[in-house]
Amino acid sequence: MEEPGSKWRSYQDGLKREAKAAREKKRKKREAEASAPEPSRPRRVPKAREPRRSAKPSHRLRRAREESAAAWRAFSGGLGRAWRGVLDWLIRQKEIRSPAILILASVAAIALMGLLAAGLLRLPGRGEKAPKMPPSGWTRAQVRALIGNAAIDAWTGPQKLKAGGRTYTVTPTLDADLNPYMRSIIDPQYARWIGFAAMDPETGRILAVAGFSRDGDKEHPVFGHLYPAASVFKIVTATAAVDLAHLTADTQVGFVGNKYTLYKNQVTPDPARQNNQLPLKEAFGESVNPAFGLIGAYVVGPENLRDKACSFGFGRRLDVEVPVATAVCAFPESGDDFGVAQVASGFNRTTLITPIQGAAFVAALVNGGTYLDPSIVDKVTDETGKAVYEGRKKEVGRVCSSETAAEILRMMGETIVMGTARRLFAGYGKDPVLSLLDLGGKTGSMNDGVEHSIRYDWFVGFARQKGGTKALVVASVVAHDKFIGTRAAHYARMAMKRYFANLAPASAPSP
Repeated sequence: MEEPGSKWRSYQDGLKREAKAAREKKRKKREAEASAPEPSRPRRVPKAREPRRSAKPSHRLRRAREESAAAWRAFSGGLGRAWRGVLDWLIRQKEIRSPAILILASVAAIALMGLLAAGLLRLPGRGEKAPKMPPSGWTRAQVRALIGNAAIDAWTGPQKLKAGGRTYTVTPTLDADLNPYMRSIIDPQYARWIGFAAMDPETGRILAVAGFSRDGDKEHPVFGHLYPAASVFKIVTATAAVDLAHLTADTQVGFVGNKYTLYKNQVTPDPARQNNQLPLKEAFGESVNPAFGLIGAYVVGPENLRDKACSFGFGRRLDVEVPVATAVCAFPESGDDFGVAQVASGFNRTTLITPIQGAAFVAALVNGGTYLDPSIVDKVTDETGKAVYEGRKKEVGRVCSSETAAEILRMMGETIVMGTARRLFAGYGKDPVLSLLDLGGKTGSMNDGVEHSIRYDWFVGFARQKGGTKALVVASVVAHDKFIGTRAAHYARMAMKRYFANLAPASAPSP
């Protein structure tokens, strides 16, 4: 009788003998190959190496290679982890013996790798990285990119904007009372375009923005649309005359012909022909074109006038948190005195500004000659409430001395008292609000020069509390269509009354 398990042991002993015989056969084969002589091989002649190029790859190319390598390492690392995870899971399943289960698991692993390769699936903790939090203190350019084309002038409070997968809260500088009020009183009945802006001159904060465009232009009527500056440019000419040529508000200036025309025979340096004489402040207040043409061409000179225009921001894009069109002032070629006179008096259609620049002109004078870039964003906070941007006063440079600024403000007061805006500000001395303010401004008017169907109407000015520090600068432009509608100075007057309404006695009616 056979011993139990003898057949199994015999079977195992046979397997061991066969394995031993196979190992012995391989050993003998290796020894035979080692003792046999090696066949002679032809000598390999190395190729001549080409000289290495000394030029290094560009910075952008190196960066692109590094980014590509990093992306591949991340991708391959993800695939490797996924594949190892599947294999580990299979190894742990010792009780699985069914071939169907193993095949199904392999198919699932292959499908997982395909989804990862196609980018349709991301492993936990990997994939696209969240954008880096901006460094402490965003620039105005970064805020400008965040806001884009958002209608910030229509906001009634903080608004949330998304960028780079994050949400930011933007708080504008717009006055909670003045801005909606000005937007509500805009009268588009006879207007092609309307643009209004109000600023705090001390800080440069934009307090109100209101506009209208009948043509539905893509350009914003306040920030993006450029209007002929007309006689508003006389502010630049007067500043240059006082600051560089040492004229004063009481200096007598002469001219010939009509006050509101400008012909070549009116622009001549011959004093004998200048039969009309008046103080500079009256010439400014009444906007006398030939007087300012003579001052610009022969008293200030084209080079000084061009430099002064640049100091007022012409030719430079204002650094505001929203895109603002660049003010344009095209000076004529050398020797063209009449062309210089046209620029100096504003009697042309090639000097172009927006209401934002008009307000900035006046703010620089109210600030004693310091030019500020306006600001319309108070702060920007991230999802955690941390402030990534805080609006601050940005001084660009000086347009004139403080003494010159005081003289120009005095001339602007003449516009309200007895100049071109006297009718629109009639009775301001008895008004419960306006009587408490020092007022000044500059008007401007110009037709379109094509069909003469559009008449541009400007008013830029300031209001300052008597004996106080509170101040407001405004710029308003209306492009009247077939009929003259609400005037630009009227919008300015209403803004001043509304902003300073709290100064009036309690019994006085609100504007």
